[in-house]
Amino acid sequence: MHRIPSTHLPLAVVNSERFDPTPVVLPMADGERLLCWTDGIIESRNAEGTQFGDQRVLDVITAHVGQPDALFEGLLLALEAFHGSREDDVSLLEVVMQRHPLPITSLLQPDARQLEAQDWVLDYTFRAASIRDHNPLPFLNKVLMEVPGLRMHAGSLFIILSELYSNALEHGLLQLDSSLKGNADGFSRYYRERNLRLSSLDQGWIRVVLDHCPDEAGGRLVIQVEDSGPGFAPQPPGEQAETYSGRGLALVRALAADVQFNALGNQVRVAFDWRLGHTAA
Repeated sequence: MHRIPSTHLPLAVVNSERFDPTPVVLPMADGERLLCWTDGIIESRNAEGTQFGDQRVLDVITAHVGQPDALFEGLLLALEAFHGSREDDVSLLEVVMQRHPLPITSLLQPDARQLEAQDWVLDYTFRAASIRDHNPLPFLNKVLMEVPGLRMHAGSLFIILSELYSNALEHGLLQLDSSLKGNADGFSRYYRERNLRLSSLDQGWIRVVLDHCPDEAGGRLVIQVEDSGPGFAPQPPGEQAETYSGRGLALVRALAADVQFNALGNQVRVAFDWRLGHTAA
């Protein structure tokens, strides 16, 4: 068993100049497993206030050597027996390594014929009822994943889409004030108010334009998000966020080639460049 220690703060806590994006490569053999869990597991407390802790997690893993399929169930049972009161979400993830007969690049990289079919513009407008009752992000992300070359950037693109859509929804249509996110209590108030306003949303729209243009080396995806709200003042480029708010936009700027807002602040245009054989923008 090999533990992978955390060596960085969460994304967007520090600016891009101080963040080291160098990946750590851990070779894994066929059949080996990567286990991940959130701090909601280790920070669960019993009646005496004692946390479940890392060591109890490791003890459960050790006890299930040879029966990996029962590991997560065993961990949840151990947590229940500990009488943990969850203070956060409890999420578990297992990735099983399986040898694939084809190199991974052959699965993700487009050939010349595919590139010819990837020059397109898609324009979607989501009205109030759809925004209130459905989250369009999985749909939009699925559209982008139809471009083989973009699949290697799925994480970055989802971050960009999520941040742009959230800004349009929360600051544009719902007109929420990010200054509420000054502390943990403020976060709770912010999202309670978000849910309340979203549940009663009956007017407004969010428009998302996806413009993809391939070239011989890869391509450029332009994401434009516009809302019918009054606009807001985004954090200026290079300005370090002093509170919890504003970090998402800083991360978008770090991932994208270009980010431009209109004067009103209710329309943003993001350019994302990708290159064949590269997994980072």
